[in-house]
Amino acid sequence: MNYAVLYDLNAVKIGCPTFERALETLEGKIVYTKLYGYNAKRNNDYTAFVRNRSAHVAVPLANRKKVRVDIRQVIDAIYLAASNKGIDAFFLICSPIDAAPMVHALREIGKRVVLGTLSPGSLDAECDAVVLLEREASCSDAVAQSAPSQVSPVAPSDAQVAAEREEASPADMFLPYTQVQGNAAQMEPVSQALEEMIAVKASRKPQSEYAQPAVAIDELLKKYF
Repeated sequence: MNYAVLYDLNAVKIGCPTFERALETLEGKIVYTKLYGYNAKRNNDYTAFVRNRSAHVAVPLANRKKVRVDIRQVIDAIYLAASNKGIDAFFLICSPIDAAPMVHALREIGKRVVLGTLSPGSLDAECDAVVLLEREASCSDAVAQSAPSQVSPVAPSDAQVAAEREEASPADMFLPYTQVQGNAAQMEPVSQALEEMIAVKASRKPQSEYAQPAVAIDELLKKYF
C-alpha cells in the first residue's frame, strides 16, 4: 500500500522523532510527503528529514483565524487522490476541526485514511485507522533528566600544587608551569623565533627585514599550542 503523508505543523505540534516513529507504524510505502507551515528556524529539527526524504514543504499562511485546517492540505489531498492512481492511502496530521470534509472526500474516492492525533476525538470514527502520537516532555524536563548531577569542584591546596610542580622536572615539561608533559626541545624553534623578533623589534628595523616573518611564527604557535 502506497501512502501520501500530509502533515500540518501548525495544527499539531510534535517533534521530528515523534513524527518519524508515527511513520514507522504505517503498513506500506511512503511515496509522497508534504509538511505545511514549515519554517526553517522554528522547525529546524525537521530540516534533516526534509532533505533526506525529499519532502515537499509549504510556508506558514499569514492568516488562519477563520478555519483551523490549512486549505492547501485539503487541495493537495483531493488532487493527489484524483490524479495519482499509485497512492492508495493518506496519513493525515491536521486539525480535527474543519478537516472532516477532507476525510469524507478521500474515503468516497476509495482511499484509506489514517489520522495522526495526540488524543482521541470525534474525527477518529470517520477514519480507517488512528495513530496516537506520543506526547513529548518539555525542553526543561528533558534537560533536567539528561543533565548529569553537578558536583562543585574542590580546588587543590597550595601544598598540592607545589608538590605537583616538584614532581615534574622543568626539563620534562612541554610548557613550563602548565603541567603539560613533553620534550622541552620541542619549544626551541618557537623560543628562537621569538627571541629574534624581540631583537629586531628592539633595533626598530622595518618588518620587511624580519628574518622570521609573523606568519611563520603563527604557524609555529599553531603547531605547538
